[in-house]
Amino acid sequence: MLHALRRGFSTTATEFSSEAAYLDALASRAVLPRGFRCGAHTFQFSPAELANKRANMTLTLLSLDKPTPSFAAMFTTNAFPGAPVLVGRERVATAPALQAVVINNKISNVCAPRGVDASEALCAGAARVLGLPSPSLVFPSSTGVIGWGLPVPDMVAALPGAAAAL
Repeated sequence: MLHALRRGFSTTATEFSSEAAYLDALASRAVLPRGFRCGAHTFQFSPAELANKRANMTLTLLSLDKPTPSFAAMFTTNAFPGAPVLVGRERVATAPALQAVVINNKISNVCAPRGVDASEALCAGAARVLGLPSPSLVFPSSTGVIGWGLPVPDMVAALPGAAAAL
């Protein structure tokens, strides 16, 4: 038996017959608000920093049916923020609306060469896949290893898989 005490369930422990049953119960409670869609795609790539090694990365797209001027973000106060933070701050300061968020794991795009260009290229790829008129409608977010460069061509090639899951 799997015992779970999680936000969204009652305040007493709930028993599940398996991990799959627990995950099904979570999925049934994970409903997005009307007008929002979410899709993810996991793919393999070879990090430039690790010769002859393969890694998995997951790209997640959060998409709204139409742009919204109602958005906010919380950013690090670190003196050396990553490229997605720099791009995100610019979006919050200047974009009249947002319509999507593109998120990746595995590589943070912090202290990476040409990191801002990589974040902008990923936003442009997401905008194309989602049929948005401008990359400025897309907000980037990354987490993972510091100092590595994003595998932008692999990520852009994987975006249709995330969009298909929307």
